[in-house]
Amino acid sequence: MIRLDVRRRRSILVAVLAVAVLAIAGYGAALLATGRPDVPVTGLLASSPTSGADDEQWRPPADTDPDLQNGTNDTVERVWRRDGGPSVREAVFRYGNPLAARESYIFSAPRFNDHYDEAIPAKDAYRSPAADRGAVVCGRGSPDRCDIWEYRAQYGQYLLRVTYYGYGDPIDTAHFVRYVATIDGYVASRLGR
Repeated sequence: MIRLDVRRRRSILVAVLAVAVLAIAGYGAALLATGRPDVPVTGLLASSPTSGADDEQWRPPADTDPDLQNGTNDTVERVWRRDGGPSVREAVFRYGNPLAARESYIFSAPRFNDHYDEAIPAKDAYRSPAADRGAVVCGRGSPDRCDIWEYRAQYGQYLLRVTYYGYGDPIDTAHFVRYVATIDGYVASRLGR
């Protein structure tokens, strides 16, 4: 009788472990299937952080190649400046698969450190129609007058980071979201959904 109980327990334990392994494998396969087309990261850099109708004049620094500033095959960034003051930076990172990108997205969240006085999420500030996930954070100031903004988003195996550095010229959430929407729209047009 005792042997039957031990066998039954083992059978139940094996069944539970098998279900857990299948669930984890299914979740991993589903995440891997969310990959996007393989696009060179330089092809995901917008030409401007504003739409053509916007009157702000943003220029990449004259002394850098805007397409490959600090770039590699898997990471590239472009920085625009306005009148020697504020800057907007777009950085694109490509990972081997969506799982690696998701892990980086989770563990690279802005937090209080030398660059950020705070990390105040601007909840519901912007929802990308194409990104798998995204977040807007104020790093210095408040959502009404923030001097450092950051938007992070994941698109399959790609991560996008858009950062505004005000250098004493803070902007509100709506202003930053205009830059995000322009850049996100460009990335979405290249990667689809």
